[in-house]
Amino acid sequence: GGDKEVALKPSNLKKPKLIAGDCIEVSGLESDSGKALNGLKGHILKCDVEDDASFQVCLESARRLNLKPENVERPPMGVGDSVEVCGLESESGKQLNGQGGVITQYVEETGRFQVGFHNPEKVISLKPENLTRPPIGPGDIVLVLGLESENGRLLNGQKGHIVSLNEDSGRFEVEFKLVRLTAENLTKVDVALNVGDAVEVHSLSPEGGGKALNGLKGSVAMYLKDTGTYQVKFGPTKKMSMKAENLRKFGPSAGDNVEVSGLESESGKKLNGQRGVVVGYAEDTGRFQVRFAADKVVALKADNLGAWTTV
Repeated sequence: GGDKEVALKPSNLKKPKLIAGDCIEVSGLESDSGKALNGLKGHILKCDVEDDASFQVCLESARRLNLKPENVERPPMGVGDSVEVCGLESESGKQLNGQGGVITQYVEETGRFQVGFHNPEKVISLKPENLTRPPIGPGDIVLVLGLESENGRLLNGQKGHIVSLNEDSGRFEVEFKLVRLTAENLTKVDVALNVGDAVEVHSLSPEGGGKALNGLKGSVAMYLKDTGTYQVKFGPTKKMSMKAENLRKFGPSAGDNVEVSGLESESGKKLNGQRGVVVGYAEDTGRFQVRFAADKVVALKADNLGAWTTV
């Protein structure tokens, strides 16, 4: 079938109800710490049973928040997004409600998305308010995309199915391929550090020049299961594999709330007392990247960052 464009009028602009598994974006927080969270993306873990009074949200950093409905928005849609039709009330429109498709184009002149469907194949022009992202949950077939770590990039493009939602981490457990192995091929490991954590090398013996590395600071790039070690970045090009017992975590983790203190320069004094969210650690400068309200990002030392937990 060829392309088919239909002008469909929604009955109203009421947003579809958010449910567990929906992707969201934080918005409208007005406290000092809250403003720094606006714009961050995540997904809904749980909905309050009492009239959806609040949502438990897991951000991409794995941090959890309890947010009111007015502070939770669906992120903007774009080409390539999987969507589901909703809210159409005409006779022809009702037949489309609940159907899933993929956005193929955005037409600025009409403010509509071109959405491609299968069975039968067709392309229909729809307003943004008549589209929603389908929630994901156990049993769904999913495609991995957007992972940036070396390990993660190997998974991009692979399909698997969701086994469960891990309540502790707020992440979905996805099975790609079931492999049966004997006990001789398996060893239990204790992964205590996370990718992105700032670490300091310690307790290396003098043999092989190890003592010279003690005190060196970097960040965890990935966990190497085959050797049971961590790959640590010490700069743009320098990486080394280190044992867990030779690494000491320091400073905050990505996603932590922090409050600035102890800066003495004229510009620094203006930051003292401000609250923001840690977004990363720069190995080359030894500083943490902290995002404040209005998307301002400042590089600061661990000594100038204190924990602050109230949202």
